[in-house]
Amino acid sequence: MRAWRARFLEDGVKEFGKVKEGLGRKPVIPESKIVEIVELTQKS
Repeated sequence: MRAWRARFLEDGVKEFGKVKEGLGRKPVIPESKIVEIVELTQKS
């Protein structure tokens, strides 16, 4: 909680809810596979 408060005081409301780079869940599906899935979906 202390870290969250310090970050909120430092970054303010404009950055509220954004995940800092390097944090959070890492992508499970590679970007190339996502592109392939989107292309196949659009063509069907």
